[in-house]
Amino acid sequence: MLKGRKYNLPDLFANWPWQRTANPHYDEVKKETRAWIESFKIFGEKELAAFDKYDFKFARVTCDYMHVLLVYDEFTDTLGRDEAEKVASAVIDSMKNPYVERPKGDIIGEIVQQFWKRALKETNPDAPCVKHFIAGFDEFTKAVALEAEDRETLKIRTVSDYMVLRKGTFGAKAFLALLEFDLDLTDEVLEHPLVADLADIAAQLLGITNDIHSYAREQARGLDGHNVITVIMLEHSIDLQAALNWIGEYAEELVARFLSNIKHLPSWGAAMDRDLKIYIDRLGCGVRGQDSWSYETKRYYGEKGEEVRRTQIMTLQAPEKGFNLTQGQLKQVINNTDGSA
Repeated sequence: MLKGRKYNLPDLFANWPWQRTANPHYDEVKKETRAWIESFKIFGEKELAAFDKYDFKFARVTCDYMHVLLVYDEFTDTLGRDEAEKVASAVIDSMKNPYVERPKGDIIGEIVQQFWKRALKETNPDAPCVKHFIAGFDEFTKAVALEAEDRETLKIRTVSDYMVLRKGTFGAKAFLALLEFDLDLTDEVLEHPLVADLADIAAQLLGITNDIHSYAREQARGLDGHNVITVIMLEHSIDLQAALNWIGEYAEELVARFLSNIKHLPSWGAAMDRDLKIYIDRLGCGVRGQDSWSYETKRYYGEKGEEVRRTQIMTLQAPEKGFNLTQGQLKQVINNTDGSA
């Protein structure tokens, strides 16, 4: 694969009923979240400019959460497993103890704690969604540590094994828990096989979408080992275009199953059914939003996002240096997660 080679992207959502929409509070929220991240003074102008490219169109808590993921990704993208687990321990502690002051210098823990305190204002602290979010974020940090181990050992997983890990490294379960925050959905409803499968399919589609759109950038940075396209190519001994076709067919089956599940849901009464419909619509909009955002942000396609959306043609990029923190910066932050100055 060489710079400039062009490949046809699969049209994952030709039959997806949910269309692109934008949150009316986007402009205000983006400024607030950008100022919040900037206040920690952990990134230079180059890195902050990269964050501006993400161009999120979500309400404040969701926007903050996506920035938390991006910060976490920047801090852990080049770490080994032991270091990633140390960072994970700090952030989970900050969520379980949201009103306990963080140790001096624990920047990651402080970022997550501030986000979480703001999120808790949007729901009852005893609501199931709080428990679901913490469990989902814990799964995310553990999955990132496993990804770090894979990176250290040069391990490439099978497709099925990778898909399980990817739902974790994308932070899908925590994101889906945010969709519950102002709803009264019980565990009985959420754990029903059809409803649970809807959430699982949405999580898979979110990860697949991200992997497809990020592939050109990741291969340019040498970080494409944790990408479903690479995994498919190696497991099935096929080239990039064939792998894109393969994942397109796989996603098409997921979409069909998602829509079929909705038609066969039982009823839990008018009030619960209403909240469940809102939840499902949020799943649908979230999946569509991830795909739309991937074209509209400059993170993956630069200024050519609309052209890629229109032509569905991806061009491989030249090798580049990403916006990861320097080893010195990483070492300082990791050391500070245990409270050392």
